[in-house]
Amino acid sequence: MALARRRLSVYQLALPALFLGAAVALIPRIALTLYAFPSTDDYCIVAETRDDGFWYMQVHSYLTWTGRYSAVFLESIISQFDLIAGYPWFALLTLLLTLAAIRALMASVIGDKVSRLRVTIVALAAAAVFIGGLPSTVEAFYWMPGAASYTWGIIAYLAWLSLLIRRARRDDAGNLPKWQTLSIVILAAILPGFNEVSAPIVLATIAAFIAGEWLRGRAADRFLLKLLGIIVVLTAVCFVAPGNGNRSSGYPGLASRHNLAYALVETARQTARFIVNFGSYPALWLGAFAASWWSARTFPGACAWMRRPAHAAIVLLGLVSIIYLTLFPLYWEYGEMNFTGEGRTYNVTFVVLCAIVLVVTGVIARTLAGTRGLLPWDEARDATVVLAGAGLVAALLMVSPSTRHVFEALRVAPVYLKEEQARARDLRRTPPDGIAFVDRISVKPAGLFWGDVELDESHWINVCVAKYYRLRSVRARM
Repeated sequence: MALARRRLSVYQLALPALFLGAAVALIPRIALTLYAFPSTDDYCIVAETRDDGFWYMQVHSYLTWTGRYSAVFLESIISQFDLIAGYPWFALLTLLLTLAAIRALMASVIGDKVSRLRVTIVALAAAAVFIGGLPSTVEAFYWMPGAASYTWGIIAYLAWLSLLIRRARRDDAGNLPKWQTLSIVILAAILPGFNEVSAPIVLATIAAFIAGEWLRGRAADRFLLKLLGIIVVLTAVCFVAPGNGNRSSGYPGLASRHNLAYALVETARQTARFIVNFGSYPALWLGAFAASWWSARTFPGACAWMRRPAHAAIVLLGLVSIIYLTLFPLYWEYGEMNFTGEGRTYNVTFVVLCAIVLVVTGVIARTLAGTRGLLPWDEARDATVVLAGAGLVAALLMVSPSTRHVFEALRVAPVYLKEEQARARDLRRTPPDGIAFVDRISVKPAGLFWGDVELDESHWINVCVAKYYRLRSVRARM
């Protein structure tokens, strides 16, 4: 009884600590969405949809610019509303849906053995860790094209994965609620249309579920095979879009572009660079180990393959290969022109890196845990590890550079928004087909600001802004 009370008191302390850390890390990010303002591509996307029509844009974009049919469809919906007034709401919705998707995934993994409140608190902490480690949060939440093509793709993927896990956990998959089955199909159909980078992740995921059914000794799952077929076909539809070739032809003709030898070698080097740079994130490792330790104690029979070095090594090799495949398109398409990659594409790859960290910490935790492990079961020690882990994760979330940067951005965001709004008023007052001269933005909060007009009126950003406001040209003052 004393041990039970001790364990209860530990969780009563650990959960508030996690909640506090998540709140300090997430609330400023939510507040920052209120200051989001359109820039760069936003103006061209909305102006083209406004002038040419919703359905025309679906066909026109596929033929002339991109095969990302889901992202174009989402951007076309956004274009039906006032861009400036609706921009903060879209940023807020993107961030909240990210939290909801992570909550759904956590609930599907944990099951019904834990209360909904605990699942929510743990999910918020996991979301804070994930968002804090993203290579580019401005492209994830505060810039519409990046959010629509990549973050919404991540959201759809996490929701899809959570439903697949729920389905796999049922003894009779046919008893899955119809709305969940339909949701799995719909999400499988739209996932390929967000971006090309996630294709290896989606294909590997459905292949893993098919293999999992086979390893469990079940007959071939026709539903999963049909899903695989849908994904393969629609991925091909996305990749062969004529617009991809048109867009590609506009880039500089470098010898390293579309150079297989260069892309193979450079991607290998960039894969190592990515893992080192974004894997050296203490909160991710500590949070993953805390989750792995807790799951090893709570679900000792789950993920038994982690105790087999050969199986764990195969999974890790597969995950590293997926990172390689997500990075390869960057160096095939752009060559040396895009040496450092793109934050928005890296955000997708970061999902795989999180899986790698979970596997590594899972192997360590399950090696240490259990009666046959290096650390036999001890209630007092387990309680200490749980409390210490929760406290350290919370502390890291509160003092991390990512949290500090968002507070710094929030401090100057009101001034930034006033400058953007003042410029928008001036542009709206300019007579149609007129020439506008504007001041450049002087306050540029890191993590919120994305792009500004240039001195050259022929610059593509200036052209987009002029098109949106129906002006002849827009030029920044010296």
